[in-house]
Amino acid sequence: MKLTADNKNAVILAIDDDDVILELIEAILLEAGFKNIITSVKAEESVALYIEHNPDVILLDQNMPIMSGLDVINNLREKCNAEYLPIIVVTADNDIETKVKVLQHGAKDYLSKPFDHFEMLARVNNIVEMSTFYKELLLRNKSLDHVVHRQTDSLMNAVQKQEAAEKELQDTLLHDGVTGLPNRYLFEDRLSQLIMTSKRNKTSVAVIVIGFDNYNEISNTIGHAAYDSLLRTISNRLKSILRTSDTVSVIQDATIGTALSRIAEDMFAIIVPIFQTLNDIDKILGRCAETLLEPIDMPDVLFDIMVRAGVSYFPEHGTEPEDLIQHANIALYHAREEVKDYTIYDITFDKLTKYRLNLMAELKDAIANDSVELYYQPKIDLRHNAVTGCEALIRWAHPDFGFVAPDSFIPMAEKTGTIRLLTIWVIDRAMKQWSVWNNKGIHLNISINLSTRDLSDKFLVKNVQEKLKKYQVNPNNIIFEVTESSTMRDPTVSMKTLNCLAALGVMLSVDDYGTGYSSLSYLKSLPVNEIKIDKSFVMNMHEDKNNNIIVKSTIELAHNLGYSVVAEGIENKEIYDLLQFYQCDIAQGFFMSRALPAEEMESWLIGKEWIFA
Repeated sequence: MKLTADNKNAVILAIDDDDVILELIEAILLEAGFKNIITSVKAEESVALYIEHNPDVILLDQNMPIMSGLDVINNLREKCNAEYLPIIVVTADNDIETKVKVLQHGAKDYLSKPFDHFEMLARVNNIVEMSTFYKELLLRNKSLDHVVHRQTDSLMNAVQKQEAAEKELQDTLLHDGVTGLPNRYLFEDRLSQLIMTSKRNKTSVAVIVIGFDNYNEISNTIGHAAYDSLLRTISNRLKSILRTSDTVSVIQDATIGTALSRIAEDMFAIIVPIFQTLNDIDKILGRCAETLLEPIDMPDVLFDIMVRAGVSYFPEHGTEPEDLIQHANIALYHAREEVKDYTIYDITFDKLTKYRLNLMAELKDAIANDSVELYYQPKIDLRHNAVTGCEALIRWAHPDFGFVAPDSFIPMAEKTGTIRLLTIWVIDRAMKQWSVWNNKGIHLNISINLSTRDLSDKFLVKNVQEKLKKYQVNPNNIIFEVTESSTMRDPTVSMKTLNCLAALGVMLSVDDYGTGYSSLSYLKSLPVNEIKIDKSFVMNMHEDKNNNIIVKSTIELAHNLGYSVVAEGIENKEIYDLLQFYQCDIAQGFFMSRALPAEEMESWLIGKEWIFA
C-alpha cells in the first residue's frame, strides 16, 4: 500500500487486552511503513497515553475486561475535554446495533474481527487524513478566525466524505452488485432480527424463496451482460409490489413482503413478518406472478419468466435464519419437481436428502462413466497478450435435469465425501489433456481447484505424483488452486499437504484472495507461488474506487512478496487495460473467453481470438 511521508510519521495508539492482536496490528503497521506505534493492554492507561502522545489514530478494542471501548471513549471525552477522537473501534461483534452504537459514541470508524490487513490499513489511512485536517485546523485557529471557519468546512467535508465512503463500502458488502438488493448476508441479518421480535410477540415469520425455471436457457442465450440487465428488470418489478425498507420493521399488512433480497444467481427471497395464514403467501406470490407475467423484451429476444417458489416459516420449520432459508430452498426444489407454483416445506422433504444422495450417487456414476466433462478457461499473460495457461472447470450435463451448476453439486460432494472421487477424476483428465496438448505443440499451464476436504486427503499427494508420472507431465505446468478459507480450516494439515505438493514441483495458488480472513503473516508461511484476486473486486474496479485501490495495492504487495498475481472476472477491455497498467501478471474472464471444451479451446487458440488491438 502506497503511503505518504506524513502517513508514515503518524502516531498510532493500539489498545487491546490481547497481546497477540496487538503484535499482529503492530506488525501490519510496521510493514506498511508506519514508524510511531504505541501499544497497551491496559484500557485504564488510555487517558495518560492520549495526553502524552496525542495520537493521530486510536485502534481501540471494544470488549475488554476492566473498561469497554465505549467506557474508554467516554473517559477521554470527560478527562481530556476531547471534542475529536480519531478512534477506530475493533470489535468481534458484527451486528449492526453494536456498530451504530460505537459510531454514536464518537468513534470515527469500526473494524470487524477477524480483520483483513488491507482493510485495516485503508481505514487507518482515512483516519490519519482526518486527524491531519483537524490538527491543522487547531493551529490556524490561534491566529485567524476566518481560517478556522474555512478549515471547519474542510473537516466537515472530509467527515462527510468518510461517512459517504463508509456507507458505500457497507452497501457494497451487504448488497448485490447487479440489482442493488440486499444480499444473503443482509437478508439473514434482517431475518434474525424479525425472528427475535416474533419470539417476544409469539408471532410467525415466513421466508419465500423465488426461482426461475428457465434460468440456464436464458443465461446461455443472451449472455452475461444482458442477463444482468434482465435481473435488474425483474428486481425492479418485484420491488414495485413489495416493501424493501433499509431497516427491518414489523409491518401491519402481512401480505406485503419486506427485505426483498437476491440470495443466489437465480434466486430472490422475501420475508413475510406477522405471517398468519397460507392466504398471506397466496396474495404475495400472486402479485409476484402477476408483475412478472408480462413478457420482458430484451434486444432481439422476448422472454416469459417461469417463476416457482418455496416457503418455510418460523417456528414450525426452524428457529435459525440459515435453517429457514435452506428449508425454503428444499421446498422450491419440490415445487419444480412437482411443477407447482409454490410448495410449503414439510419435514418429509428431508427425503430431499434422498434426492441429494441420489444426485451424489448419480455423480459417482457420471464420474465412473466419464459423463462429466472438463472445460478450460484461458488465462492471458498481460505483459505479452498471450495465452499461457487455463483453468480446468468441471461441467455436468445430467440426463434428466440438464446442466447442473457446479455450485449445486460440489458443496454436496464435499459434505458426502464424493469430492475425493471428483478431484481424482479432474486431476487425471486435466493431466491427460496437458499431455495431449503438449504432444501437439500446445504448451499451457493447467490450473486445478482443490477443496477443503482435498487438503485433508492423505492420498492426494500420492495421486498427484502418480498422474504426473503416468502422463509425463512437467510439474511446473500444473497449478493447484486453494482458497484462503480452505487452508485455514485445519492449518496444520493444510500446511503439510501443501508442502508435500510443493515438493513435487507443482505450483500453488491462493484462489478468491481477499474474501477470507487470512493474515499476511499466515499467507507468507504457505508455499504458494501465486495469488488470484477474487472477481468480486475485479468485475467493477473501473467504476468502484475502493475495489480499484484494493486490486492495485494487492498487486503491488504480492509482487513485493514475490508472488505472481492473477485477476479473474475480467468482462471488458477497460478492466483489461487497467490491470495491464497496474502490471498484473495474468488475466482470466469472459472478455477473453468463457470456459471451453478441449476441442473448442484448440480452435480458439488457432484463431488467436485472444490477441487484442
